[in-house]
Amino acid sequence: MAPASKQYLGNIWVLETSVAYRREVARYLDLIRTTNAGNTLFKYINQRPQWMLIMPFHPTQKDPVNAYAYPVPGSEADSYAKYAFMMTPFKLPNGVTIEIPSGVGTGKGSMVYLDFHPATWRQRIKNTGGIAPGTGPGEILFHEMIHGYRMQCGLARDDKIAGHQRMDNIEEFYAILAANVYRSDRGFTSLRTDHWGFERLKKTDSYPEIFYDTFKKEIDDWFGKQRSFCLDMARVPAKFNPFRQAAVSLGLMNAPLTPMRL
Repeated sequence: MAPASKQYLGNIWVLETSVAYRREVARYLDLIRTTNAGNTLFKYINQRPQWMLIMPFHPTQKDPVNAYAYPVPGSEADSYAKYAFMMTPFKLPNGVTIEIPSGVGTGKGSMVYLDFHPATWRQRIKNTGGIAPGTGPGEILFHEMIHGYRMQCGLARDDKIAGHQRMDNIEEFYAILAANVYRSDRGFTSLRTDHWGFERLKKTDSYPEIFYDTFKKEIDDWFGKQRSFCLDMARVPAKFNPFRQAAVSLGLMNAPLTPMRL
């Protein structure tokens, strides 16, 4: 653990580069905890033996607005699912970038660093004149903590989703799915569509049963790997909750009396 870090809750820590930064991050962690989805995520993060340390994101000219979760250096293989290939981008002489295997996961789970600064996203909101789906500082933090939690569990994968290139990979899909449930839990109806931007999910796709039908294979697979977490997410009383649709389909939960429509 970095010497200047302060414990927020359980094994969630914040790097105290300044008291102001720690308090600012804690404010958004507190916001996440006002929701059922947030409390579910924090509960499972704190069941892991590995810590998660939130540190400031430092913008650059090439990467001015972003946030990242990543395993502590040297433990990359442990963050990946057992036997899963770790893929690394490789640029060919013709300028085309491909991904090549660079290792194999152990599934042991890793400690996690998370680069995030609320001011980065507040500035984006100011520059764009609004909060697009997924760009609120609390949503960004929730999204990255989903990544971090799966790394703690040794479940990260680089698998692509057939027919859905804009999701980038399965981990981004899972983080977007969970963050949309968190967003819905807070009462918002506009949801993020994919990982290539912050466009609004089409209204037809925002019906949880339709979304689940589209991504049934991926969501069912998450249930297969982390049933307890997914079932608790299914209990979150959000209007948009494909976890609930999956739980009903898998026979783990009774169907609601009326369809869950936005």
